[in-house]
Amino acid sequence: MKGLALAALLVAGSAHGQTVQQVHDALTSISAHTESLGVSFENLQGMAIGQDQRAVESITNTMILFLQSSGVVGAVASLLPKMRDPEDAKQVRLRLQISLGETLHVADVNLKSMNGYMTFVKGPAALAEATKARDAMVAIREQLRSLKTP
Repeated sequence: MKGLALAALLVAGSAHGQTVQQVHDALTSISAHTESLGVSFENLQGMAIGQDQRAVESITNTMILFLQSSGVVGAVASLLPKMRDPEDAKQVRLRLQISLGETLHVADVNLKSMNGYMTFVKGPAALAEATKARDAMVAIREQLRSLKTP
């Protein structure tokens, strides 16, 4: 418990780092990449047949986990522009930093899984779509990293 409190204090001290504009810009970019990821997801759903079925299903499941995790950060970050009280904004920034830490860890694990599953995909169309999806995931992860304060 003391470790969590210490971590919260350390994060609180550095949580002033992201401006509302930086958060807005990152969310705008994440939204565009999320749309691309959604298109790839739909396309891959139709390619989960034959010899690629298991690998593609694993890829789409990984995409779902990634989107769920990154959605938490988006939900928290979208609150920041609505905060009028500086103390409320500070608390949102603190929660954003905590969420980012968790989400970035999940993103790294998901990207490793994605790369592993892609090695089992035989069809060129499915592999190309999985590559687009992975690249969108990387772009989202990098935008999330841009919001993380030291």
